[in-house]
Amino acid sequence: MGYESEEVGGCGTTVGGVAGSRWRSTMIVFWGAVVFLVVWLVRGRASEQAGSGSERPSALEILDERFARGEINREEYEARRSVLSSR
Repeated sequence: MGYESEEVGGCGTTVGGVAGSRWRSTMIVFWGAVVFLVVWLVRGRASEQAGSGSERPSALEILDERFARGEINREEYEARRSVLSSR
């Protein structure tokens, strides 16, 4: 009957025919959308968590911390503080 070279699918359509290619295209688009949605949601959650309590310290705060740890001496601390305060 003309189906010798192709297997017959469930509802009388041939596997690999027009209906098969539409099904594959639909599934590719569907799973692509699912993956995109998952990545988008995960990235959104990660950026919300990163921004919600971890703001970057100011230059003066960093300078204060360095002085407190003993990385810089008093003269260097005061000189840099005056430069930063004049901004």
